[in-house]
Amino acid sequence: MQNKISFILGGSIALILLGLYVFTLGKMGFSVLEHCKDVKPCEVDGYVGPSTLFNYIATTIGGLISALVIAHLGASKAGGDGDGLMLLRSGEGKLPRLMTVLTIIYLVAWIVMGVFCLYVGALNHPDINPHVTDFGMIWLGLAVSSAYAYFQINQKPSDN
Repeated sequence: MQNKISFILGGSIALILLGLYVFTLGKMGFSVLEHCKDVKPCEVDGYVGPSTLFNYIATTIGGLISALVIAHLGASKAGGDGDGLMLLRSGEGKLPRLMTVLTIIYLVAWIVMGVFCLYVGALNHPDINPHVTDFGMIWLGLAVSSAYAYFQINQKPSDN
């Protein structure tokens, strides 16, 4: 019973944080797209984006999500069957499966929002909202780090 209550509370908090992350980055990115939809070339003049509180929220929660992604991929075997989720699947029943689903949701949201910020900020409108551009560039660096962790590039070859 205690395990279920902990999972429900922890999972609820995790989903709320993920929702805030997606909402803040989405609002920041879509405000850039809205500003630039009819303006060619798009200029900073007249742009009023979301408050800096959006940047603070996205940065704080983004650190948590990025840490989860790197930890998950670092625990996975390159080309393996998702061994990084083995810890979450170690029990039987619905809770381990739900934890696995929650982790996958985090991974997908991190990828989608990262690509979105990279596309909107860094590739198309780098000067309009520097926070969106920064998020896109930071995501790119973390994605490369995650790939290094996943492929275990910095580890010594095993003796097997």
